[in-house]
Amino acid sequence: MKPPYLLEAPLTTHLSEQPSESAPRTEGPPSLESLLDHGHLWRGKGQYTQGFHSTSFIELDQVLPHGGWPQDAIIELISATPGLGDMALVLPELARLSQQEGVVACIAPPWLLHGPMLEESGVCLERLLCVPATANQSQRTQKPKQDSLKSQQWAAEQIIKSGGCNGLLYWQAKPLPFIHYRRLQMLCGQFQCPVFMFHQSAPLNSPSSVRLKIMARTETHLHIQVLKVRGAWGQQQLNISMQSPAYHRYQLAKTNSD
Repeated sequence: MKPPYLLEAPLTTHLSEQPSESAPRTEGPPSLESLLDHGHLWRGKGQYTQGFHSTSFIELDQVLPHGGWPQDAIIELISATPGLGDMALVLPELARLSQQEGVVACIAPPWLLHGPMLEESGVCLERLLCVPATANQSQRTQKPKQDSLKSQQWAAEQIIKSGGCNGLLYWQAKPLPFIHYRRLQMLCGQFQCPVFMFHQSAPLNSPSSVRLKIMARTETHLHIQVLKVRGAWGQQQLNISMQSPAYHRYQLAKTNSD
């Protein structure tokens, strides 16, 4: 028996015998514009993103590839102490997102969110969804804490999948498994939902697009270091001016509570 790939007639004969209603031929290779529009090519100027918005801080916008926060990616904020100034960087974007139809979710904040300060900063409290940490303090075993972290990871994914989440603020006591980072990144792109992740130490090999570290703060400035910016050079150090009255009261309140 002859192997099936040996044809008794030339290949052109077999092709000519195919019905005329076969699959239509493509007119040609796809254009460069169509590949860029669908995110199939990487740009040297920065990663493909379907949207961005100004951070409201000129110094920070100038070092970001698209001049603002990406709307379909993970942004990491590193701070040795929660509340050192990381929330102040997100407040303008939090206010903008909360003014849109949908909700902005906060997963496991380490302290009680101060409603009056958020409202004065322009945040619509009716559209703010808070999922507190649910660790069982009455039990001293490690399993309840692990179950709580898994519940938070599950909640973060389900909130984005709902399609009604404009943005997600996610505080973590320790870095997440890499597979969870990847799932979050895919959901960010699919549902156009930016995720701001707050860490006390920089995680390894996370697929974030932007990673900032809060170095120090004063009454008028916030000193940060740009650790990672996908599509641009990192390691810049910035002094960001903080002129918001709400930030001053927030900064003084945190200082007095410390």
